[in-house]
Amino acid sequence: MAIWQFTFYPVPRNAIERIDGVSALTIAAFKPVDLETFDENAEWPNYWEGSSPKSYADDVGALLPARQSWSSDGLMFGDDKADDIELWDDDFRVRLDIRRYNEAVARGVVMLASRADLMLVMGETGRIIAPDYGKLSREISHSRALKFAIDPVATLRQIASEHD
Repeated sequence: MAIWQFTFYPVPRNAIERIDGVSALTIAAFKPVDLETFDENAEWPNYWEGSSPKSYADDVGALLPARQSWSSDGLMFGDDKADDIELWDDDFRVRLDIRRYNEAVARGVVMLASRADLMLVMGETGRIIAPDYGKLSREISHSRALKFAIDPVATLRQIASEHD
């Protein structure tokens, strides 16, 4: 993931409710990992059990062109350094290039998620939001990706100071 990409995951609403409860606000499995405390043997639930994000390949292909996948298990669309969507049997990842924001792609993913009863889980925080473009825009407006797009030097300095 590039610092200028805003990452989120469409996840089935019914799976979130079943696994985390109807009042869940965040999902730990989608938050960034701390490499010092990360347990590589930890088990994470499969929110896609019984279905597959790959079933949305045609819809995603209407938003971004398919590209060669580095794995036979995944379907990939767009550019991995820009707007990018990956579909796996157990994961649906969206990355938006905030340097060249493509509103049509963002709105298209939100509409797809709304039609398919998918919630949007933010990659930076694990926060769960309804598939609503206004809500997604608010999350983007508070993101590190947008801060970087606006002022790369200050953002990199902030990151460095967090790790001192």
